[in-house]
Amino acid sequence: MKESFENSSLSEPRLVIPAEWGKLKDIRIRAVTDSPQAFGDTLAETEERTESMWLEWIQNAKIYVIESSDRFVALAIFKQDIDGVWMINGAWTDPAFRQKGLSKKLFEQIFKGAKEFGVTTIELGVNPIQEEAVNFYKSLGFEVVNHHSNERMGDGKEHPQDVMRISLDQT
Repeated sequence: MKESFENSSLSEPRLVIPAEWGKLKDIRIRAVTDSPQAFGDTLAETEERTESMWLEWIQNAKIYVIESSDRFVALAIFKQDIDGVWMINGAWTDPAFRQKGLSKKLFEQIFKGAKEFGVTTIELGVNPIQEEAVNFYKSLGFEVVNHHSNERMGDGKEHPQDVMRISLDQT
């Protein structure tokens, strides 16, 4: 059932806490179901994660959410990869809440937090066929810096992947 944006109260962007791992799992399952071509994990992999795996994810990343009626409706995961690059790794908004500025609020919160702990550059990967996402990221100041032709995504198919980067000195 789709929830009406106008009739719901939305939280400000905030970090997920460990006790909310079940709500994190719920939104990630909805995200992978809605846009499997945008995520590297499959629905089965997402559903099979254990509580300890979700708690580890919360501990090792800064996971920002917006909540409505005790349910997460927008998500952006910010973490440092194994090469030391800070990445936005999985952003998604529930279709009933799109075009309401929630992603922009999440990204503004990420930029603010990143600056506070000295991060100057952020990258993300996006499937270039997702024109709305690409245009949104460009509107924030991200630029394409690399292209990979074949990345296996959650739908089991290989898709192109653009790496986009923003310098926080510009924001």
